[in-house]
Parts: sequence; C-alpha cells; structure tokens
Amino acid sequence: MKILNTQVQKQEQAQIMSQKQLQSLKVLSMSRQDLERMVEEEIEVNPLLEMNHSFSHEKNNIDFDLLLNYVEEKRNLEEVLLEQLHLYPQDIDVEIGEFIIHCLDNNGYLLYSTHEIEQILKVGKEKIEDMIHIIQTFEPIGCASHSLNECIIAQLIHSHDTYATLAIEICKNYFQQLADNKINDIINGTHASREEIREAINLIKKMNPRPGSEYYNEPLYISCDMEIVKDNSEIIIKDLFENYDLKIVDIYDQVDDNLVNQYVSKQKNKARTFIQSLDKRRKTLFELTTFLVEYHKDFFINGSTIKPLTMKQVADDLSLSESTISRAVKDKYLLFENNVYSYKYFFTQKLESGECSDEIIMRIKYYVDHENKKRPLSDQQICNFLNDEGIKIARRTISKYREKANIRSALKRKEI
Repeated sequence: MKILNTQVQKQEQAQIMSQKQLQSLKVLSMSRQDLERMVEEEIEVNPLLEMNHSFSHEKNNIDFDLLLNYVEEKRNLEEVLLEQLHLYPQDIDVEIGEFIIHCLDNNGYLLYSTHEIEQILKVGKEKIEDMIHIIQTFEPIGCASHSLNECIIAQLIHSHDTYATLAIEICKNYFQQLADNKINDIINGTHASREEIREAINLIKKMNPRPGSEYYNEPLYISCDMEIVKDNSEIIIKDLFENYDLKIVDIYDQVDDNLVNQYVSKQKNKARTFIQSLDKRRKTLFELTTFLVEYHKDFFINGSTIKPLTMKQVADDLSLSESTISRAVKDKYLLFENNVYSYKYFFTQKLESGECSDEIIMRIKYYVDHENKKRPLSDQQICNFLNDEGIKIARRTISKYREKANIRSALKRKEI
C-alpha cells in the first residue's frame, strides 16, 4: 500500500510540474501586449491575485478601449486548435494536446521534439505521437509538425487527388531529391512516368508550407520589454516591465469548510505559479538581453554591423535549450536610441567563408542595382559573382536572401 501511495504521489508531482512548465513556456513566448491581457484576465478570475497599487496601468493617456472598438478581433491559431481539441468526439488526453498546441510557433510548427515533450510531461512517446497525429488533422491541416516534410505529408494524407499516394511517397523517400530538382532520381526510384511525377510534384506545390500563418496577427502596436541606454562607453539595460507587481492576497483565513479551504489552496497555488512564470520570463529576457548587448557591443557603442549569431550559441552560453531561446525571442522588442528592434534582428546566420546574411543581402542588392535591366542577372549568375569574390554560397541560398530582401526574380525584374 505504501508503494502504491508513493507512485500516486510521484505521478501527481509530475503532473503539477508539467503544468508549471506549461504555463512558464506559454508566458515566455508571449508578447508584452498579450501578457498584459493575460495578467488582467488572471486577476479577474483569481480572487487571491491582485496588483500592487504602485503599478501604473496608464498607457500614455491613450483610450485603448475606444481604440479597440475600431479593431476587428481575429482568432489566433492557438484558439482555433484548442476549440477543435475540446470538441474532439473521441476520448483523448486533453492535457497533452493543450501542451502541444501551446508549443507551436506562428507557422504552426512544433518548437519541441517529441523527446523534449516526453521529458517535460513524463508520459510515453506513443501517447505524444498519437496526439500530434490527431492535432495534424485539425484545421488548418498540418499543424504540430516538426518539419516541412512532415507538414506536407499530413496535408497530402487528406487529399483526394489521384496523385496523392505518389506525392506522399516522394515526400517520404525522395524529399531531398525533390529539393535538388533531381527528377530522374525520383523517376528511377518510384518507377513512375515523368508525367505522373510532374503531376505529383504539382500537387505537393499546392500544399501550404506554413499552415498556421493565416491566423498570425501582427500586433497593432509594439510594446518593448527592454530598453538599452548608452552612456558614453557604458551600456545600461532597463527592464520596462519591472513595475508589473502582483501579490497574493492573504485575507482568507482557514474556515471549517473543506471545499472552501480546497478552493483557496488551489487558487493560491495558481497565483503563485503565475507569478513565478512572470519572474522566470523577466529573468530569462534579462539574461538574453545582457548576452546580446555584450556580444553586439560594437553595434550598440559604435554603430557597427551585427555579427553572425545563432540561437544555439546563446542557448549553450546561457545553459538553456535552443527552443527556450526561440520562445524568448518570439514577438519581443527592445528600445535603443528611439528605435525599436525585434530580438530576431540580432540573430544572423554565418556562411562558411565568414559572411553573415546582412552582408550577403547587401552584395545581392549591389549586383541587382548595377545589372542590365533588359537582361537582369539570374540567381545563378549572382551566385557565380559571389563565388568569384571568395564567398562560398549556393544558388538556393541566393534565392532565399533575395526573397528576404523583397527583391523580385530576374524574370519579374526584366524591362521590355
């Protein structure tokens, strides 16, 4: 009997831990505006949680209630998927489903691997994978995928097109060949005709690579979490969220009613967990900002260009997971010399030859600006020029950076 009680207690502790981690992850990924709304909602529903009077909730005397009357409310991806989860006709583990939905990025992709979710929730891999497959069937189809390949396959499974089966086979076994346009390899591997392969590829191209993006709403206004102040050669980091002060009300004495005591205890634990999540978010953001300021010191002091930096580098330095850094960066902004910067701005990839993406984009713009508009340069020609400069880069990468810089393709740039 003791053994059974111990097992039950451990399961309950694991469940409580997973709920704390779930809320902590959700709070970390939120923008400041969304978090402010969440705090107001938590205060409204939890009688044991209140704001200290020292906090000023004025927003530059702007009547946001009046402003929001003229704004069309749109549901976000999380709300759409959670609604379908709670209405699912079969018996499922809703808590696992909620956790997975909270772990999606703006495009609908999972930020955590199955193994990471397994470690957090302390549940079997099979249960997690089953729930992922269920969520992938929700509208928009393909969300909760780990990769582009998986996302497209999830959509093709629900396609009634004649070539859907062949398209799935190509995605499962020849996705890299498809990306490299090695059509002959796909034909030889599948034993399908060239015409059948062409139809299957056309079907693949019709799938949505970012199913969640249609529900992503750009913020109506931007609130910064941090401000960077330059004082000669010294840099000061100001936490713009520091006055958001919550406390637990301790006015409910113990009464001779178990139900009331249980309710008070539950609400107190919820309030404590929420405050801890806010503190953890602030601490993580401050550590991240401190790292960025130190790493990009030349940018903040001298106005130099941003150095190459990946989220993995930051994660390793701060002893956090890469997915945690991704959540900390998502929808976060900082203020520096009256300019607002997205945290994503400070992350740029580095090529083998040492250049970062901003430098590559500048070189692409240079060649496009100086090209013959009647015979514009193709991506391959620009690639060849950069290779001649000693910059090792592939044509596909040129295409990616060109699109990132909103530069049209050679065909669309051609002047008649």
